[in-house]
Amino acid sequence: MQSPIPLKGTNDLIQKLHNRFAQGQKTNKRIIRQLAQEGNITDLDYAYEKAELAWVLWYRKIIAEEKGIKAQLQKAVEFYYSLQPTFSQTSSTKKIYQQYSTAAPIALLAGWFVNAHQVERIFEPSAGNGLLCIYASYEKTTVNELDVTRLANLQLQPFKTVLNQDALLPFEGYEKTQYAVLCNPPFGKLEAVNYDYDGFLIKKLDHLMVAHALATMQDKGRAALIIGGHTEFNEKGLIASFRPFFNWLYHYYQVLDMINIDARKLYAKQGTAFPLRLILIAGRKVAPFGTAPKIIEADEIESEVSTFEALFQRVQQARQKAAQPLPTLQNHLDIALQKINLELYAA
Repeated sequence: MQSPIPLKGTNDLIQKLHNRFAQGQKTNKRIIRQLAQEGNITDLDYAYEKAELAWVLWYRKIIAEEKGIKAQLQKAVEFYYSLQPTFSQTSSTKKIYQQYSTAAPIALLAGWFVNAHQVERIFEPSAGNGLLCIYASYEKTTVNELDVTRLANLQLQPFKTVLNQDALLPFEGYEKTQYAVLCNPPFGKLEAVNYDYDGFLIKKLDHLMVAHALATMQDKGRAALIIGGHTEFNEKGLIASFRPFFNWLYHYYQVLDMINIDARKLYAKQGTAFPLRLILIAGRKVAPFGTAPKIIEADEIESEVSTFEALFQRVQQARQKAAQPLPTLQNHLDIALQKINLELYAA
């Protein structure tokens, strides 16, 4: 992993925050406001976005200096809990547009799963200030952002390509081109959609953004996706909410895990405790088959992780699964045939 590259130009607020981080000084909203005023920055929303960019770069510094995922995660968690300011700027457009950036330890594990430090092409369609990409090499990463301030912060960093497109639309020219996809779209109380995707009805904004993001993934690529809500099952053992979306996801993609995350413990510093889950995918199915699992087939996806260590264990297990041959339609048919033969024999 390369060391962080200096920004194009200088920013006193970022430098002052880095000085505080280096000295182990805690920082809060009041201090950010004070530093912004010293730099003649009157727009507090703008100041907070610059502050977030400061710790995006600091996390990249941690990753560059530490060797191995466990050491990188440990340092990232330490910084996250002890020095990273808690987002609490209630007037920010983040509150309006649900623009809550990824908690850095989750971003680190997501990037680790998709091998973002090694592969040649990485894509993030709702990149914010770049937090979800901290494990990815700049020169191999394409990012997209609609918000003007965050777009400018991405353009300050040496990403391969910076796009400015509505992520609710397909990314034309990027179909099946990316080795890795990272995506944390806005979620929460957002406008519903009603979109027919391959014959499956998608009714949530973040689900539609995920679908367009996955369209850019190569057939043997990987994806780590963060969406709102927790996976729960109804009395019939089926996924209770937005089942058509999950049926579509499992029908076309090799979903290795879907992890409910306790946002109150692992995400609240980003300004929200809205429930969320991390979906880990290793490729597109050669021949689409199947639907979302029943609880008897995957009861672990109803459980919740509440520590970064537990999340690390789940992601590590998914990486191990990805290294093994994944089930195909033929495997599925063979198992069904064996079951029928056993039932006939027993009769």
